[in-house]
Amino acid sequence: MAVACIMVATLPRPLDLISLGADAAAARGVDVQRAERLALVSASLVTGAAVSISGPVAFVGLVVPHIVRLVVGSDHRLVLPASALFGATFLIGCDLVARTLFAPIELPVGIVTAVIGGPFFCGCSSGAREESMMKRLLLILAAACIALGAAADPRPAGSSRSSRPPRR
Repeated sequence: MAVACIMVATLPRPLDLISLGADAAAARGVDVQRAERLALVSASLVTGAAVSISGPVAFVGLVVPHIVRLVVGSDHRLVLPASALFGATFLIGCDLVARTLFAPIELPVGIVTAVIGGPFFCGCSSGAREESMMKRLLLILAAACIALGAAADPRPAGSSRSSRPPRR
């Protein structure tokens, strides 16, 4: 894992230049094939190590970098560390929702991330611009949260949330 992280740390500048186009990156001194291979190998190693440690949590590694890119821009010096921080925060939030939504029952966190990630990628596949994509993303996330919360408390509105009898 440490080797893969060191490999990733060398990639922001070459990836920024490759995003301009392979020819433009090569003209600026980037070995495009080497950088692409290094990106593929390091991403595979980091993904494999993370999955072996934490288990398969669907969509987190796919959704978070897209959200971060919409928020901070396309500079990989910002996207890579922001993705790591936001990914951890996102997963903690999903875990909180999974543990508290249906209080006595604990949902697998993968269900919560899938409910958020599935609609997100449906929105991404439409090819919208970034401005409208951000609005669409917020609407999709709000709809997913509403869908998860709709069945959260099946008790009538006036009933107590506590399972203990009232104090006298």
